[in-house]
Amino acid sequence: MIRGLYTSTAGMVAHMARQVTISNNLANISTTGYKQDRTSLEAFYYKLLGLAYPEAPVGSMTMSPIGTLNTSMGVDQDEIDFSQGQLMETGNALDLALSGPGFFTIATADGVCYTRDGSFVRDASGQLVTSDGARVLGVDGPLVLGEGKVLVEGDGTVLVDGQTVGQLRIADFPQAGQLRKLGYNRFAPVAGTQETPATSAVVNQGFLERSNVDAAQSMVEMMEVLRSYEATQRMIQLQDQTLGASVNQVGTLA
Repeated sequence: MIRGLYTSTAGMVAHMARQVTISNNLANISTTGYKQDRTSLEAFYYKLLGLAYPEAPVGSMTMSPIGTLNTSMGVDQDEIDFSQGQLMETGNALDLALSGPGFFTIATADGVCYTRDGSFVRDASGQLVTSDGARVLGVDGPLVLGEGKVLVEGDGTVLVDGQTVGQLRIADFPQAGQLRKLGYNRFAPVAGTQETPATSAVVNQGFLERSNVDAAQSMVEMMEVLRSYEATQRMIQLQDQTLGASVNQVGTLA
């Protein structure tokens, strides 16, 4: 009975974590280039074994199981959904959107970062920067536009008044798990990961990429999680009532 309380509580905690993730996704539905998170749930038994034996290949563990009852679920690490968001036309020459896998490369105070947010501007010195002043990098360093009409070709080549001034440094990371979120709609690679040129990405001038959050689907998932949470909550109440009855009645047995 006590174990059942712990099992139900673990389920409630997992559903709460998933609800927080969905809420955060919905809060960023209007954030340019935002990539939603997805919370995956894993049986606690396998999660515990994975933590105890991180280097062991799947199916190679020969230890005894932990008891004979279901040990409920745990929250696995959030995964970033890098699927393409819809493109929105703005008509602004410095608004850029990527079609296909890849990221704009920017230089920040914390080092080189990556983003799908292409709402760029030209600063007082003529450099191409993000809305908060981070420099946009080209293959040969920061892009300096100067004055004049800007044209950006599909491969990232930047021309000002017909003269080539550089090419955008569009980076790719073949495996999604090689990137982590930094906040401010930026990403950084995990230790030891190297970027590669994004050969299949296409730059679209005068467009911005919308968030890839589907509001309708997220609301359905939120209701599903709420129902699961309530069901688990009722299980705890039922077990509490049963435990209370057992404790109060055991002394009355003849």
